[in-house]
Amino acid sequence: MNMDKGKQKIYQEYFFNANGVMSQEAISVMDEGNLGSIAPSLIGKAADLDAPVGHGLYGQDVFHHALSGTLKEFLAQKQLTAELLSKHFIL
Repeated sequence: MNMDKGKQKIYQEYFFNANGVMSQEAISVMDEGNLGSIAPSLIGKAADLDAPVGHGLYGQDVFHHALSGTLKEFLAQKQLTAELLSKHFIL
């Protein structure tokens, strides 16, 4: 899966980017389809990395953290932040 030149620069720090092309590891993770329960936009060959998945996250964030091995911790942090922001504090 090739990325256009603009996306290549945007995604240059992400684990799935290998010089503007999707890395082999990224393709394998995408083919497994396990991220679909977290980010439905990552299902299939035409995954939308720019689609919002909730709590201020986008497909690219979920995909990046899945490949870097930090997805569980990243999602826990985002969930905690969302819970804290949903509470109303009276000072």
